Amino acid sequence: MNSKVYIKSYKNGLTVNLDAECPFTEILDEIIRKFRESRDFFKGGQIAVSYEGRKLAPGEERALTAAIEEAADVTVLYIIGKDEESDTNFKKAVDRPIPHREDDALYARFYYGNVRKDDKIESDCSVVIVGDVEPGAKVYAKGNIIVLGGLYGTAVSEATTDIYKYFVAAMNLSAEKVMIGGHRYYSKEKARWVVRPKMSPKLLYVSGNDIVAENITLEALQNLK
Repeated sequence: MNSKVYIKSYKNGLTVNLDAECPFTEILDEIIRKFRESRDFFKGGQIAVSYEGRKLAPGEERALTAAIEEAADVTVLYIIGKDEESDTNFKKAVDRPIPHREDDALYARFYYGNVRKDDKIESDCSVVIVGDVEPGAKVYAKGNIIVLGGLYGTAVSEATTDIYKYFVAAMNLSAEKVMIGGHRYYSKEKARWVVRPKMSPKLLYVSGNDIVAENITLEALQNLK
């Protein structure tokens, strides 16, 4: 019997190659079987997944991701793919329900590692990047964006209401573009990526019709409404 699913492992993630022609239910069954067989290897881990070889509807993508998590006792943090319009890579936070979530600003997803050039991260709540956002990389979030490293690429908080309580924070700021709720931050300095920067943590938030950048202090945090 020909395999309908091929799995390739790489550092912190998997590529799952899917047969383009067979019924989706057969693919789902094989995914469950293969990941159950590898449960001891994955158990308790956190990975990123890339689906290739077959165009998936959003519901099919969610079904496969849920099947992998259940069968292998693993958490899929991000789905890696390619934007067909821009031909650039992206990392999309997995859409999963968050109990009692009433305010996107209070919940966050974590991404570990540098966000590389041409990568795009999307999150339906706040996001914490444990690493740098390199030049040419993009981070989009419905809530706050916190970079525990340098912000040298693009960060966009897509808040639509109560925009004065949202913020972007970074340990070092030399961004190509920062936006919060439709307002854009214009830096006085040209964006640059420093290998070993002198850390100067910054907090950006909307004040009036502008975005201001301040050193992270208790007073600056109190300015958030």
